[in-house]
Amino acid sequence: MAALERRGMLGRTIVTSFEWETVCAAVACKPAASGYVYIVSPAVEERDGLDTILRTAKDRGSPMLAMRQS
Repeated sequence: MAALERRGMLGRTIVTSFEWETVCAAVACKPAASGYVYIVSPAVEERDGLDTILRTAKDRGSPMLAMRQS
């Protein structure tokens, strides 16, 4: 995030990740990235369930999810 900010690119970046920690770091960055997407793998969906994933996304401030299907 810091490298993107130094180069003036953070505001034009959409951060996507399979890891909550990466999405949370992007959400906490000031100035903020232009968007954040948590990509949910089938294994995580099966392990945690959709209700838990949605609640966690809301609690952590991630406004968008992508559900990966293979």
